[in-house]
Amino acid sequence: MPIPFMEAEIFPGIFSNEYSAEDLECILLNRDGKHAVLALDLDGTIHRGILPRSFYESTNADLAFSLTPVVAKHSLRAFFEYALTGISLTSKIVGYHLGITEGNAEQLVKEMISEFSEKILTGLSYYEFLQTARFITRFAYPNSLECVTKLSAHYDKTMVISTSFQPVLKAYSEKLEKMADKNLRIETYGTKLLVRSDEILGLYAGILDSEEKARFLAQNVSGLERCVIFGNSENDIQMFNAGSKILGINCVRISINRSPKNLVQLSDVYIKNWDALKKFLSNPSK
Repeated sequence: MPIPFMEAEIFPGIFSNEYSAEDLECILLNRDGKHAVLALDLDGTIHRGILPRSFYESTNADLAFSLTPVVAKHSLRAFFEYALTGISLTSKIVGYHLGITEGNAEQLVKEMISEFSEKILTGLSYYEFLQTARFITRFAYPNSLECVTKLSAHYDKTMVISTSFQPVLKAYSEKLEKMADKNLRIETYGTKLLVRSDEILGLYAGILDSEEKARFLAQNVSGLERCVIFGNSENDIQMFNAGSKILGINCVRISINRSPKNLVQLSDVYIKNWDALKKFLSNPSK
């Protein structure tokens, strides 16, 4: 069954009306040696928006102990089901859980993050939050981190731009840097927290939105020849638009995982999941 707006399957699980498999391999692995940047969203793109049931079933005493300040205030399940792990929110995921329609996902994300910050994060230890952020990197999409580190080796720089809280992005960047075969420096840009004496007081400067994501991207491609963007939700639309209208450089827009139709429509490539991309990078001719 063809993906909306993406009728040509150039590789199992990978669709594009713009590129052949050979062209896409050249671009993703930067075979032509251009000065290039890799830009990625986090929630729903690299990281699962909703944690698997097996996570709750396997939760152990050590984890509960490490999150005592959180558990004392809210149940562990409630903690993880709020924005920290996901707030990701492709319109399909949000629509499934909350009954909203495509088109208002970003506003819902903002409301959820605000509520999460006010009701759960405020008053918690920032150190505990960092430890938790490192823990949840275990729940990345299968093969996502492996693919990102492989791709990053071919780019001048890699950026993770997301609505997620900055400590979560930092935890992911640290993990990716450790996985890399060579020195890799990943820049992160997310929603910042106001902290005093290890206590989280709330949001530092409001919630990162789609306009800010696009602005940050545009500010960080100066002097480069190509930008490859991975995203999966409505708040990536302006980054995709910036790629075609603002950057003034060759931009390849890739939607992945459960992306809404309006994002896929803007995409040059749609990838079903990271498993498909891993297979492609291993042997694109098959």
